[in-house]
Amino acid sequence: MKVLNTIPNLSENTAVAMGLFDGVHIGHKSVIKTAVKSGYLPIVFTFSVKNQFPVKKNSMLLLNTKNVKYELLEKLGVKLVVEPPFEDIKEISAEDFIVEYLLKKLHAKMVVCGENFHFGRDALGGQELLKQLASKLNIKVNVVSSAIYGGEIVSSSRVRTAIAGADLQTARGLLGYDYFWEYEVVGGDKNGRKIGYPTINQHFQVGYIVPKRGVYASKVNVGGNIYLGVTNIGVRPTLNELENPIAETYIINYGGELLYNENIRVSINKYLREERKFESIDELKKEISKNVLEALNSSV
Repeated sequence: MKVLNTIPNLSENTAVAMGLFDGVHIGHKSVIKTAVKSGYLPIVFTFSVKNQFPVKKNSMLLLNTKNVKYELLEKLGVKLVVEPPFEDIKEISAEDFIVEYLLKKLHAKMVVCGENFHFGRDALGGQELLKQLASKLNIKVNVVSSAIYGGEIVSSSRVRTAIAGADLQTARGLLGYDYFWEYEVVGGDKNGRKIGYPTINQHFQVGYIVPKRGVYASKVNVGGNIYLGVTNIGVRPTLNELENPIAETYIINYGGELLYNENIRVSINKYLREERKFESIDELKKEISKNVLEALNSSV
C-alpha cells in the first residue's frame, strides 16, 4: 500500500473512501470495505491534522499513530492512502473539491463516506451536496449507514471515552480489536529488574490517547510472538514518581534480549486495579505477583 502526502493524477478508475478514520473502528471498516468491494482501485482520502481534529471541534487526542492506522487500512484491502496536510485543502470549496480532486486527479467513479461526513471549506459540504454534485459528473456516491454498538452510534469519541475510562469491553466492541499502541521501548532506571519484574518502558506520544491510569492484563508482540503481560500505566508512585504517565509492561515468561529502541506492540484487554502507592517494596512485589496470576487467568 502506498501513502502519498500530495494528491496524485491517476488514470485508473477509483473508489474513494473519505474520512479521518481515527481508530479504524467498525463503522470506518464498513465504509472502507464498500470501496474495496467496488471493483475499482480502492483509495482512502484522509488528511494529516498534526494530532488535532480540524474545523469547529475541540482539540482531541488521537487513537492511532500513523503507522498503526496505515497497517489497519492495508489489512482491509486499501491500495493507496492520499493524506495531504489539512492546511493545504481546508480553503477549497466543496464544488472544487469534487471537480478538481475527486474527478480530475483521483479519477473517482465511486465515493464512499459515512452519514456524518462533511467536506470543503468550513466543512459546509454534506452528503446531499456530495450526491448532487457528484451525480452531474457520473460519480456514484455510497453513503454507508452508521454502525451501531450497544444501542448507540459507533464513533471515535465513544472509543476515546471507553479507553479513558478503562471500559475495554466497550472499546473492543467499537473497534473490533483489543486497543493497542506501538511505541519505542526506552531505557529506565531498572527498578523493575531490581525487584524481579523487569519491564519495558514506553512513553505515550504527545497528542495521542493515554488509557486510564492503573494496571492491566496485556498482550505483547515481540517479533511476531505473543506473550502475556502486566502493564502499569501511570507515574509509579512507589518508586521515583514521574511527572507524566508512562506504560511499564512486565512480559510474563519472556527471557529474550532487551528490547531497547524497538517498536513493540502492547494491547490491553482487562483492567486489574488502580495505580496506588505501596508502603514497602515487599508489598509492591506481592501485588505484582497477584496481578501476574490475574493476567494469566484472564487469558484462559
